[in-house]
Amino acid sequence: MEEQKREPVLIVASDEQTRLLASAAVEQAGLEPLAVASGGEAQLASTATPPVMALVDLDLPEDEGLRTCESLLQRFSGRPLPVLLLSSRSDPDTMGQAFDAGATDLLVKPVNWGLFVHRVRHLLRSSRAFLELEASREQLANAQRLARLGSWEWNGGTSALDWSAELEQMLGV
Repeated sequence: MEEQKREPVLIVASDEQTRLLASAAVEQAGLEPLAVASGGEAQLASTATPPVMALVDLDLPEDEGLRTCESLLQRFSGRPLPVLLLSSRSDPDTMGQAFDAGATDLLVKPVNWGLFVHRVRHLLRSSRAFLELEASREQLANAQRLARLGSWEWNGGTSALDWSAELEQMLGV
C-alpha cells in the first residue's frame, strides 16, 4: 500500500529548539515539516518543495523574519500561503509590522504548541476554503461565458451596481 504524501509546512527559525518543537507540532497536525534556520535556506527549501503554509520566526537576526515573510508571499502570490509569524514581542508596533508584511497570524513566545496545532489546522482550512471559492467563481464565470449569460448585483444601501465580465461584453460597456 502506498503511503500518502503529507503536505509540507515551512518552518524558519534560527533557534534549533524552536525548529524542533515546531516540527513536532507540525507532524502532530499530520503535515510534513521543512525546518530551516534562515531566510536564504527558506527560499531554497520552498523552491524544491512548495509549502502549503509557513511559520517564520520574527526574531531572526537583522529583521530577516519580516523580509522572509514578504519574499515568501511574493514568490507564491499566485496562491494563498498562510504565514504564521512567531515573536517574542506583542506590542502594537510589532503586530502592525507583522501584518503589514503580509502575515496571516502572529503567535507570541513562549508558544503553546498544542494551540499551535489547532492554529495550523484552522489556517489551512481557511486557505483551502479560499481556493474552493476561487475555483467556484471561475466555474461560474466560465458557465456564464459559455451560456452567454451575464449577471449583475445591485446594492440598495449604496446604490452600487456590480456586473460580470460577460454582461459587460454583451452590453458593450
